[in-house]
Amino acid sequence: MEEGDNNRREAAYSRQQPEPSNDPDDPLNWPLSAKITTYGEICLFFFIANVNGSNFTVAVKQLANHFHTDLTHSTFLVGFNVLTFGLGNILLVPMMRVLGKRPVYLLALALFVAANAWSMQARSWNSLLGGRIVAGFAAAAADATVPSVVADMFFLEHRGHCMMYFHIALATGIFLGPLINAWIIQMQDWRWSCGFLAITGGVVSVLAVFFIRESQYQHRGCHYYEGEILKKRSYVGCLSLTVGFNSTNLV
Repeated sequence: MEEGDNNRREAAYSRQQPEPSNDPDDPLNWPLSAKITTYGEICLFFFIANVNGSNFTVAVKQLANHFHTDLTHSTFLVGFNVLTFGLGNILLVPMMRVLGKRPVYLLALALFVAANAWSMQARSWNSLLGGRIVAGFAAAAADATVPSVVADMFFLEHRGHCMMYFHIALATGIFLGPLINAWIIQMQDWRWSCGFLAITGGVVSVLAVFFIRESQYQHRGCHYYEGEILKKRSYVGCLSLTVGFNSTNLV
């Protein structure tokens, strides 16, 4: 009796958690290459988002001289950027719940590029502050949303390993960001630190169009009869902006 209970317990533990559906489009059933490209691209976005956060930490005095303001006001360019980097998820996470993750990532990347291009061309302190606030908000899409993507695509026993790469992107962005920005500002000026982020964000945006797939799945745990399973989506179908839309979350 005890042996039978142990066997059942071991069988239960050996099942993959969470239990995937038998739908080939369930992100848990994706090929490893699709998971790696989607997650790797999001981690790359998170890296440049953290570089963006340290953008003007090494240029406060230069900015104060350029715009004829004091050091306290110059630090607002860093402080408000980091503030919206944190607060942006109050809006972006619910948007992902309704619209899906892919469209929000693409929208945020486009906004990130535009805000840094705006910052590069800013002719007044107020204009530059506005650009930094918007850039911080756009960068927020790559922050608190990432663990949810990991949960969408990976089984429980793999999630800790995957989150390690998220924290590598976090750490390298935080520690390399000031070095990258300092080198650019020393070689050029503060405008090109924004230009670098706009260009890098543009490259990441183009890659995201082709590599970030929609990981939000509405029917986790469902099992379909053979005739009910839809044909696996084509690669182009995986890049649709409506795959993750969930109207039930509007209620």
